[in-house]
Amino acid sequence: MNDISDDRCGGSAAASRTGATTGKDGYVSARMSAEPAWDEATFPAAPLGEHGRTPLVSVVLATFNRAYVLEETLRMVFAQTLDNFELIVCDDASTDETPVLMAEWASRDPRIRYVRQPRNLGLAGNVSRGIALANAEFVAVLYDGDVYAPHLLERWIAALRACPEAAFVFNAYNKLGPDGRIERTYRVHLDSCVPGRVLLERLYFRRWPFSSPVWGTVMLRKSKYLAAGGHDTRFSVVADVDLYLRLAGTNCVAYVPEPLIGLASREKVPKLFRPAPKQLVRQLFLEARVRHYRGRPLRLLAEMFRHWTFAAIDVSVGPVCSALSGWQRPTLASRLRRRLFRRRNPAYMVPVGEATEP
Repeated sequence: MNDISDDRCGGSAAASRTGATTGKDGYVSARMSAEPAWDEATFPAAPLGEHGRTPLVSVVLATFNRAYVLEETLRMVFAQTLDNFELIVCDDASTDETPVLMAEWASRDPRIRYVRQPRNLGLAGNVSRGIALANAEFVAVLYDGDVYAPHLLERWIAALRACPEAAFVFNAYNKLGPDGRIERTYRVHLDSCVPGRVLLERLYFRRWPFSSPVWGTVMLRKSKYLAAGGHDTRFSVVADVDLYLRLAGTNCVAYVPEPLIGLASREKVPKLFRPAPKQLVRQLFLEARVRHYRGRPLRLLAEMFRHWTFAAIDVSVGPVCSALSGWQRPTLASRLRRRLFRRRNPAYMVPVGEATEP
């Protein structure tokens, strides 16, 4: 393991913490806000940025059969306070109106590159294709349907510049209800620039159920992404989690405690893919532990005990938690809630059919 020193990562000099209470899952939670997430973003009146030059940021926006929310996501991207970017929209072979919508938007701004995959590649394949096409060193990975603060790219760039050895930056998140209001804020206790081992040992390896404090939306350094070997498609829709674990093992990590991203409710933006099998997720974490503690046999033995204890709990309790979770594949209860929401909101647009992404 390549041990990253505190000095190399900037130590705790730029620490940014919150005084909230930490839950058992490592999150610092703030319950129900009466305020909506962010003001609706609008398309700029005039093109921004310096065309013809290498952009500062490549924004990779992954989409699949969500034309009904894609336009709103595009507006948020073009409302960013940092405008020196290219936008690579990676369409994973959508069968809805996405190609028509993107043709219209691409005609508005030369920064847009629309890439429609010839076949469905899955989340990891779709995103990795976009990163391969990125011209900038700083690559922001976004997804359709979530809510992005106007200063998201600006905050991410500042965090990575303040932490030169960081492979990626992530931030706090707001969980949004069907009406767009904040139901919960997820934060973790991390300094703004830390050795990746801190993220692994204090958060990833202490969590049950096997979950990630880093969601799919991050900004990463392309050079470090390539050095790590990119996405491992063996891990399907959780290949991003495997990527963060590998990057954290040999690099620093940057963190912004401000909730810059709102996670859309599954009533408003249903998942269009199946969750990864639990066995696959457990295998991912097992490989990460073995890789990280290689060369420390006693610590590895202790971590194997922890892992298999978590695995036993996961096998016995996990199915119940998954059945009750609104963040999994829509259950009967979830579908009934969505139907009620649509009746109360006639203007709400929904996709045709219930397509699934493998």
